[in-house]
Amino acid sequence: YIEPHAAIATMAADGMATIWCSSQGQFMVREFTAKLLGMEIANIRVIPAEIGGGFGGKTTVYLEPLAVALANKSGRPVKLVMSRVEVLKAVSYTHLT
Repeated sequence: YIEPHAAIATMAADGMATIWCSSQGQFMVREFTAKLLGMEIANIRVIPAEIGGGFGGKTTVYLEPLAVALANKSGRPVKLVMSRVEVLKAVSYTHLT
């Protein structure tokens, strides 16, 4: 895929989280985030961005739960973006040679 893993999250006063991320599986992002953070799945809205040739590499959840947790803690929107090196080191779909 062209873009690195990235997520933006906000948490409203009513406990509703909104996540913007580049993902091929927005419903999986919502389900895993809810499970990891102990939230109701109905309180999470995921807005997927277009991805550039994911080929299955954007079906996992890395930054989204962390962004929601930080947004909840800080009361501010949170943006997390992996560098290309971080993606190559951390994501199981790629490797360094």
